[in-house]
Amino acid sequence: MSKLSAIDAVWLNAEKEDGAPIAIGALVELDGPAPSLAEIRDFLRDRMALTDRLRQRVVPPSPRRMQVSWEDAEPDFDHHVREIVLAEGADQAALERAVADVMGIQMDRSRPLWDYTLITGLAEDRWAVISRVHHAVADGQGALLLTGRLIDIDPEGTTSLTAAVEAMSAAGVPSDADGTPKPDAKALVAEATKRGGDLVVRALRTVRSASATTEALKSVSDSAVKQAQTIGTQLPRSAGLLAGDPGQDRDWHVATVDFSDIKAIRRGLGGTVNDVVMTLMSGGYRAVLTEWGTDPEGATVRVLVPVSLRGPGDLSANNQVGGLMVVLPLGDTTLARYADIRAHLNAVKNLGTAPLASPAYDFIDRTVPAIVQTFAVSTVGGVLAGTFVESVVTNVPGPQFPLYVAGRQARTMVPIIPLGEPLRLSVGVMSYNGVVYFGISGGEGIGDAVHQVATGVQSALKDLLAAAGSTNP
Repeated sequence: MSKLSAIDAVWLNAEKEDGAPIAIGALVELDGPAPSLAEIRDFLRDRMALTDRLRQRVVPPSPRRMQVSWEDAEPDFDHHVREIVLAEGADQAALERAVADVMGIQMDRSRPLWDYTLITGLAEDRWAVISRVHHAVADGQGALLLTGRLIDIDPEGTTSLTAAVEAMSAAGVPSDADGTPKPDAKALVAEATKRGGDLVVRALRTVRSASATTEALKSVSDSAVKQAQTIGTQLPRSAGLLAGDPGQDRDWHVATVDFSDIKAIRRGLGGTVNDVVMTLMSGGYRAVLTEWGTDPEGATVRVLVPVSLRGPGDLSANNQVGGLMVVLPLGDTTLARYADIRAHLNAVKNLGTAPLASPAYDFIDRTVPAIVQTFAVSTVGGVLAGTFVESVVTNVPGPQFPLYVAGRQARTMVPIIPLGEPLRLSVGVMSYNGVVYFGISGGEGIGDAVHQVATGVQSALKDLLAAAGSTNP
């Protein structure tokens, strides 16, 4: 039995008894024909033997045990693996509604904190799965390592995504600064390269080093004036219009952008992929507030951008994440916002605030009783958090080659990000096989914001492509 760390417990305590779960998920659409529910259960049962945390449950504090702990508990696959049968020929809207419904279901804390939902009945000879793990189990990268045991880099299922990452990490794959393996890599990588294994390392280099977000945020200015301005953006202020209690019901929508378009913008305008993504998101938030009747000129949205704190070679599936607080401007032209966002992201990174989260949580873990941690997070956490952030945007680079589940090729792979007060709107961004997917989660009280964000993203993309001298195909 091992206790939850302070940062793991934060996510457990942030979940309201009558609210939706604080769970990280993913929607994966795959080529048909769909397997049966029994086949999926057998497939997961075989793979689950390699994932210790998914075969454990949380145990609350007791007079003898002051902290919440993990204890072994074999999963009941009839409970954890379910099926939703949609009306034959169901469209994208029906699939997104199913995702929203699943993400609103709380997990049973007396069992291991994960589930897997098979979706059948979709049009175009496809099927889908929704995988979820509670945020107390792992952060985004940790969840990727856990669920990577269920995803393969080849249709035969000989090598899981996580196994490939572990093997390459153990081999000490030499790489360039951008994470691309050098030509003298060992035989393991040479063989994996034939299947795109070099891109596994490149896409998931975040597991071994700093996150892509951190790497993307390079220095622009160290001037005292710029630092003072940036520090000012990090101070609390009145909660923004997006902040609030997300309630129980969920909306969810997917927006897609060709990765080639983002690369064209980066080449034409300079900057990084992350700069482009965050500018697209500023267009999404602008569309929401405009629809609400708010003048976007001079308006901003405070966004938390998670940053991995994992050290080199750390492949553990837990929570090791800090965050950068980014202020996205909503006024002026899209091109002007792009320049402002590039400068701001670099300045925020220079403050070095994200890495402070790790020692802070370690200190809390050693000194603050569990009951106090629970009270602080569940009672005042949401209220105070609203004075700092209004939304969350995660941006994770994914493999640019096909992946497989139970021998079927994955068509799409879209992240699903949880909500919890004060967050009523969050967006998970992930690139996979040439497409960048925006998984937009919305709660109660914000109307049709998930679709408005998607509209704003596409509008900003069009503006940036035109400024970069490119056009949509």
